[in-house]
Amino acid sequence: MSGPIPNADAVRTALTRLRTRTGLNAARLRSTEVRVRALFDLPIVKRATSADGLAPEAADTVIRRVAGQLPLTELAIVDAALSLGLLAERLPDHREIASLYAADVGERRERLVELWGRIHEWLGVPAPATSMTVRGLRTTQEADAIEKLAELCVRESWPDPVPAEASRSRDGEAGATLTVIGSAVMDQVYVTDHLPESGASAELETYETHPGGKGLVHAVASARMGMNVHLMTAIGDDAPGRELTGYMDREGLSTDLVKITPNAMSPVVAVLKTPSGRGRYLSWPNQELVRLVPTDFHTTRLRSALEASDAVVLTFEQPLDTARAALRAVRESENDPLVVVRPSPPVKDPQALYDHFRDIDFLIGDRWNCGSSCRAVRAS
Repeated sequence: MSGPIPNADAVRTALTRLRTRTGLNAARLRSTEVRVRALFDLPIVKRATSADGLAPEAADTVIRRVAGQLPLTELAIVDAALSLGLLAERLPDHREIASLYAADVGERRERLVELWGRIHEWLGVPAPATSMTVRGLRTTQEADAIEKLAELCVRESWPDPVPAEASRSRDGEAGATLTVIGSAVMDQVYVTDHLPESGASAELETYETHPGGKGLVHAVASARMGMNVHLMTAIGDDAPGRELTGYMDREGLSTDLVKITPNAMSPVVAVLKTPSGRGRYLSWPNQELVRLVPTDFHTTRLRSALEASDAVVLTFEQPLDTARAALRAVRESENDPLVVVRPSPPVKDPQALYDHFRDIDFLIGDRWNCGSSCRAVRAS
């Protein structure tokens, strides 16, 4: 029988007790002496539970998925503490990672301390200044990381996955598969009869909000043309973020690559327009908290999407190192999909992309974006 919706303390207690021995897995959840009812009663686990009531398998899968959204420091700690196998998925070429998943939590801690610097190096991320010790893991660091995982499990509103069936074009044939890497934002549109000068004001004729962002717009347009579309983007877990994921679901986008950042506001763009179409744009991407990072391109989920894609569309709405990581991931894909780049917004240091020019098949954009990028190339 299901109980009430659990709070973070109940989930944290269950996860903390599962650190011992082999960690968290479906087999242990079926037979453990640990009270794990709180994990089965999580709303996200109930949504993923099959008609046969396989709560252990659902809890195992969902908690691993949520843990994958943690920042790298907390992700690595809970990965070793609970023996989740997340870093093994992201670093398949480094066999040393397998030792993080020993049968005893004490051994897992020792190996995490030994591999700490190398894990960050392999993923191309600077190691944090905070030292990593077995004592620190045992006393505070594991507890803090597991608490963050528990809070995320309770708050998580992960959208139900779109069935992985191929889309159909208007003529009934299976549509092409596309992966779009770009932004999803909430547009706040202000329409006035004129744009005021500095210090002046103007009354609004209309005000509205709706989903936007170059990545999301391109993905939706492609889906409406009959393509099977994966959108890779980053949003917050606030009300606008939930509105964005709902919109993606309604438009038939696959949301398995959407990164939801806990305790963060989703990006917004203020659009100031006149009825004639003249406009100004004020963007707040919130990239300090909400952004794709290079490590996001090492996941099994992304590799699977790239292997299935006929083409990949990349915008420059994410940081430059993220764009480079995206192009590297596509280059390493055995599928060799077509690569379409929208140079928007223009990058200030295009020389950082010189090594990737050979990976780009098509460059598309309006005159201003392409012109700005070309001027930056000439200046460099």
